[in-house]
Amino acid sequence: MKVSFIIPVYNNANTLSNTVESILKQKTNQALEIIIIDDGSTDNPAERLAKLFSENKNIKLFRQKNKGEAAALNAALAHCEGEFVALIESDVELEEGWLTKVTREFDCPSIMGVGGHLVTAQDDSWIARIAGYEIELKFKNKPHCTKHITSANAIYRKEAFNKIGRFNENLLNAALDADFNSRIINCGYKLIYVENALAIHHFKSTLLGFLKRQYAYARYRVFLPKAELYPLDRWFLLNTLLTGMCILTLAIRPLTIFILFLFLLLTLQIGFACILLKIKKDPAIILYPLISILRNIVVVFGISIGLINKTKAYLTVKA
Repeated sequence: MKVSFIIPVYNNANTLSNTVESILKQKTNQALEIIIIDDGSTDNPAERLAKLFSENKNIKLFRQKNKGEAAALNAALAHCEGEFVALIESDVELEEGWLTKVTREFDCPSIMGVGGHLVTAQDDSWIARIAGYEIELKFKNKPHCTKHITSANAIYRKEAFNKIGRFNENLLNAALDADFNSRIINCGYKLIYVENALAIHHFKSTLLGFLKRQYAYARYRVFLPKAELYPLDRWFLLNTLLTGMCILTLAIRPLTIFILFLFLLLTLQIGFACILLKIKKDPAIILYPLISILRNIVVVFGISIGLINKTKAYLTVKA
C-alpha cells in the first residue's frame, strides 16, 4: 500500500521543513511519497528543502500561481500515485505513530476518511497558543465516527476523490474540507476521528493573522449546508449571535438593551476563559475575553459579506 502525502504551502517556508521531516519519521512499511504544492509563495520554500530534495526522490515539488488552498490540493491530486491520500498543512508536525494509527482505521470499505487530533505548540506566540487551546477544546467529546475531519491532518482513500469529486475551489482557503466531508457523508460513507493520532499545529503567530483567518472561516462557512462542525460550535454560534445583537442595538441606540447583550457576551467570554485557564494554566489566557470579542466582531462582518456574496450568486443563477 502506498500513501501520498500532500502539503499545500503558501509562505510557510519556516515551518515546512519540520512538516516534511515529521512525515519522513513515521515508522511504517508502507511506501510513501510527499507532494508539495507551492501556491505562489514569495518566501521560496524549495530553497529550505534543497537538501531533502537531493536525498529523497519521493519528495516532489510543484508550483502554481496563487489560487488558494483548494486549487492547490486539486492540482496535487493529479500527481498522487498512492491508494491513500494524506493532507497535511505546512504548519503541522505529525507525532510519531500518526500514520499507523489512522491507516488501521480503514477496516471497512465504507470508511472514506480518517483524521487526527490537533495539539498546540507550547513555544508559539501567545495568540497562537490561545487559538490552539480553543481548537483543542472544540475537539473535546468529538465522536469516533464523526461528520468532520480537518484538512490540517487527514487521510482519505484516493477513490473518494473519484466518487465524491474534488475540492470546491470557490472556497479558496477556508471551509473546503468541511464541504468535501459533507459530500462524503451525504453519499453514505463514513469519517473517523482518532483522538490519539496527534499532530502539532502552529497557528497564526500575530493577532492580525489570527483575525484574517477567522474572517475567512466566517465568510465561507455560510456556503456550507451545516454550520456546526464540532460539538462546541453551538456555543460559538451563540457568541456570534450576541455580538451581532450588540452591534445592531448599538447602531439603533437602545442603550439599555445594548448593555444587556454586552453583559451577557462578556460573561460568556470570561466563563470560557476560566475553563481554559483551569485546563491549560497559561497566563496568556487572561487576554482571551478581549481577543474573543474582537474575533466575534470580525466573524459577524465575515458572515455578513458571505451572505451578501451568497445572495448575489443565487440571484445570478436565477437570472
